[in-house]
Amino acid sequence: MVREKKFLRKRIYKIRFKAIILFMTIVVTGCGIKNEEADGKIQGDSFETKEMIFANEDTITENNENDKEVIKYEHILSGNMWFYYAAEEIPFVDEETFELIREAYQEVDYSAEFEKGNLEVYEEYKQKFWYLLQNKVPFLDRETGKEIYIKEWVESRGMTVVQDFKSNIYRYYFFDMNGDGLPELYIDGCVFTYDFDTDLCILWTWLDGKDIVGTRKAMWNPEYDSDICEFFQLDSYGDFELDTLFWAEHAGLYHDDINMVMFPNYADREKRWEITEEMKQQGVLEESSGQWFFKITDEQFEELTRPYMEALELARERRWEEMHTYEELFGEYETKIKLKGKII
Repeated sequence: MVREKKFLRKRIYKIRFKAIILFMTIVVTGCGIKNEEADGKIQGDSFETKEMIFANEDTITENNENDKEVIKYEHILSGNMWFYYAAEEIPFVDEETFELIREAYQEVDYSAEFEKGNLEVYEEYKQKFWYLLQNKVPFLDRETGKEIYIKEWVESRGMTVVQDFKSNIYRYYFFDMNGDGLPELYIDGCVFTYDFDTDLCILWTWLDGKDIVGTRKAMWNPEYDSDICEFFQLDSYGDFELDTLFWAEHAGLYHDDINMVMFPNYADREKRWEITEEMKQQGVLEESSGQWFFKITDEQFEELTRPYMEALELARERRWEEMHTYEELFGEYETKIKLKGKII
């Protein structure tokens, strides 16, 4: 995988970021540390955002579901792992553990199809979605079980977006995204479906910054200084049934290349790979997600991410073909309104 080198920007970024971390550490140390010797844990005052404190203590434990067995781990992370942690303290995985990671990722299918579904209903469904964007009809938010208008929903999320959906900043996708043979509408991370029986639009899923890359497939590959490669496979209800994640930070002032991989996370517990206690001693547990990450070499990182990057490039080509502007998708309705005052 080709990696761009942005040395000057990284240098500034690293210095600024380390200064922030140093300040946070001083604050936590000065006003948040309590009973360190009593419980064997570092308990810091909460910030407004998630804690970003890396702990490397033999006494940190994880309880099982019955709260009976206590297991000791050396590496626990509170907060999102790509913000900060003492990566040099995490060992590289041994060959046996990497082989298990490789086998687990060989079962992941990144490929995706942009299924069309029943073309005969496209016009009817497209008009329903146009009414939705015009704030003329509400949609069902599955998260709350309530109907809400899209303008109110956007405001309730505190989303600072342009609410004029005619704006050229928006890109629309219109194809069968959930595999039911009928078209869905994607806009700004939201995937809407239409239920013919109830005559109601439904928020099938909110990808929150992630990109739909085909039927029931999504990816997140942001343009950060760090390489983040995340993949999601969705079920027919729009819920995540598989999540994979790679994260890499290139060499900087304070460390060499850092490459981390998360074990594939299946919603179905029966499909999950067993992470042995021996493997856990080589990894880091991210408490915010409950997932285990492992440190791998550059060569291992490139091997594991190669299928992901190949699928991502194909998906980008297909997304470009499937992409629409508001005018391209709904312009005919605007024209009819201007000519006759209503849609015929």
